[in-house]
Amino acid sequence: MIATKIMAKVKTVCKLETFQSGFQKRVVAFEEINDKAKRTNILPVAFTKDRAETAAGLHEGDVVQLDFAIDGREWTNPRGETKYFVDLVAVKCEVKEAAPRAEAEEPDPQDGEPAEDMPF
Repeated sequence: MIATKIMAKVKTVCKLETFQSGFQKRVVAFEEINDKAKRTNILPVAFTKDRAETAAGLHEGDVVQLDFAIDGREWTNPRGETKYFVDLVAVKCEVKEAAPRAEAEEPDPQDGEPAEDMPF
């Protein structure tokens, strides 16, 4: 496995996937922060096993320092065809700058109840 570290902004946090084997994975799409790049580099990174729950705490717009590994593998399907896959797998993810969060609106305590000090 090859490991690397980048600064990135969270673009999308996908739903948790659970497989028959019990293996869990959550993909997070990151936008690499690189002033020298001529185009936006979007990296889908897999958070697996216990890290899948950690990724649930990330929010769109968070700026993170992301350590990930490049994981390649070979697979032969039932028809005998060999396929090759490359995944980016999160090793460590540290939020450096949290995106503004929408505040949960507090319900009006008088909602549904008649007000006693109504002027009419």
